[in-house]
Amino acid sequence: MKIIKSLLIWILIFIFAFLNGGLREFLLIPYFGEKVGLILSGAILILTIMIISFIFIPGLKLKSGKEAFIIGFIWFLLTNLFDLFSIYSSGGNFMDFVSLFNITTGNLWTVVVITTLLAPISIYKIKTN
Repeated sequence: MKIIKSLLIWILIFIFAFLNGGLREFLLIPYFGEKVGLILSGAILILTIMIISFIFIPGLKLKSGKEAFIIGFIWFLLTNLFDLFSIYSSGGNFMDFVSLFNITTGNLWTVVVITTLLAPISIYKIKTN
């Protein structure tokens, strides 16, 4: 049941990430430019992931850091697989996916996926200490 609940939390994060993408494309980039827009969007998404995790991870009643890490790893895999599939389905290739991780462009995607990986265990440690 914890896995199903954790998947529902990931879906909530995904919904907010999708909305964040709209905010980035229609407001942040046109107003601030591409590099600053990407940075702001990444920061907003990182904060959103942490807030959602802070609210919902305790409700999973995890028994160990290992459980929390497994959930983070599942979120990490789902996030990267979804993005890879999205890129391929829109005519892109693997190098387009790899380019997301180029932090020098202002894209904080590397930090976003690391946050996705580590948010559950971070919140678990904060809440249990």
